[in-house]
Amino acid sequence: MKELSPPDSNHPKKQEGEHSHKSQFPFQKKVSGRPSKIFFGWWVVLAAFIVHSIPSSFYSSVTSIFFLPLTKDLRLSRTSTSLVFSLSRAQGALSGPIVGYAVDRWGPGQMVFLGTLITTGGYLLLARVDSYTGLILIYIGVISVGHNIGFMHTVLTAVNQWFVKKRGMAMGLVGSAVGFGGAFTAPTLGMAVHLWGWRVAAILAGIAALVTAVPCSFLLRKTPDKMGLHPDGTSPPELNKTTVEQSGIQNNEPTNFTFTQAFRTKSFWMLLLAITLRLAVNHTITIHFIPIMVWKGVTATYGAFLLGAIGVLNIPLRILLGVLGDIWPKARVMTFALVLGSLTLVYLVYSEGTWQLWLFILLYTIPDATGTLNWAMIGDFYGRRSFATIRGSMNLVYGWGTAVFPVLAGIIYDRTESYSIILWFLSLVWAASAIVFMLVRPPKSPPLIS
Repeated sequence: MKELSPPDSNHPKKQEGEHSHKSQFPFQKKVSGRPSKIFFGWWVVLAAFIVHSIPSSFYSSVTSIFFLPLTKDLRLSRTSTSLVFSLSRAQGALSGPIVGYAVDRWGPGQMVFLGTLITTGGYLLLARVDSYTGLILIYIGVISVGHNIGFMHTVLTAVNQWFVKKRGMAMGLVGSAVGFGGAFTAPTLGMAVHLWGWRVAAILAGIAALVTAVPCSFLLRKTPDKMGLHPDGTSPPELNKTTVEQSGIQNNEPTNFTFTQAFRTKSFWMLLLAITLRLAVNHTITIHFIPIMVWKGVTATYGAFLLGAIGVLNIPLRILLGVLGDIWPKARVMTFALVLGSLTLVYLVYSEGTWQLWLFILLYTIPDATGTLNWAMIGDFYGRRSFATIRGSMNLVYGWGTAVFPVLAGIIYDRTESYSIILWFLSLVWAASAIVFMLVRPPKSPPLIS
C-alpha cells in the first residue's frame, strides 16, 4: 500500500517533515524502523481510554442513574422517560453517517474537542430543566449531539488507525475503559444523586467531561502515516503478513475498503444485522437496569452499585475478549458470549435474592463486554481507510434498534408492571444475533466499483 511504504531518503521535504515530528514527539517510533521505548500508538490508546472511561461513560450511566429521579421530579411515566433516552439514540442514528465521515475527514482529536464543549454545555443546561419539553430539547438536541460528535466514533477510529496486528487487544484495552468508567461514574453519580439530587450530579458530569476529554483530544492523532510511522510500530512487510494471518483475508496487503465497496459486500449487511440485534438488547438493559433491579427487590442505590460492578468486571473481560479475538475468529467469540447472554436473561426472570442477582451480574458481564470486539471485526474486514464512515453509516440502522426497544420495554412495563415478558423477548433477540455472528464471513477482497 502506498501509505505504508518506507520513507524515501531522496525526498528532502519528507525528511524535513519527519524531523519536525521527531522533535515534537521524542517518545514515538523512529522512522528508520528502530523502535523507541514507547510506540506513539500506545499514547493514542491511553488518551482514548481516558475519554472512553469518563466523559463517554457518563452518557451511558446517566440514562440509568437519572431514570427514576427524572421520572419522579418531572412526573413522567416510564414510557415517556424511555422515549427521551431512545430518541437520543435515534438522533445518533440520523447523524451517524455525517459524523463518521467527519471523523475520517478531520480526525478524531478535533471531533473530541468540539463534542466535549457541546456535551459540557448540555449537562449544565440539563441541571436547569423543569419541563418534559425542555428535557427533550436539551438531552436530545445538545447532550446527545455532543456525545455523537465527540465520543461515539472517535476513540475506536483512532485505535483502528494505529493498530492492525494488535487491533483486538488495543480495542479491548480501550473498551475496558467503559468498565473502568462505569465502575467509577455509576456509583459516583448514584451517590451524588442520593446526596445532592440529579441536578447537581448533571453539573458534576459536565465539568468532569471538560477537564478530562479536552487534554486528551490533542493526543488522538489521525493516522500513523502522517507521523512517518506504521500501524503497530511494525515495518510494512511484517504488517502485511500479520494482517493476512489475523483477518483471514487472502490477499497480499491489508484490506482498505471504501464505504461504497464495503456497502456492496454481504458481510456488511450480516454484520449490521448482528450488531443491531446485539445493541438493541444491550441498550435496553442499560437504560432499564436500575428499574429492573428495583423490580427484583433491591433499592435504586444498590442497583447503581450493581451497575458499577458490571463496570469493574468489564475491565479484565474486554481485554481478555480482545486478546481471544486476536487468537480465534472474533465471530466465534461473539457467538459464544451472546448465547451465554441469552440464557442469562432468562435466568434473571426467575432469580430471587441478592446472591442470585450477583450471579446474574457475573454472567451478564461476558456478553456486555463484547462491544469493542464487534467493532474490531469491522476493522479486520474493511481496514483503516473508511472505518468511521462505515461505522457511522451502520449507526443509521442500529441506532433505530437501540431507540425502539427501550420504549417498547417501557410500554410493556407500564401495562404489566413486570419485566418478565421483556427479558424473555430480549433473550430471543440475543440468540438471533448469536446465529448471525456465527454465519458471518470476512469479504475475500474489495469489489470493483463500476
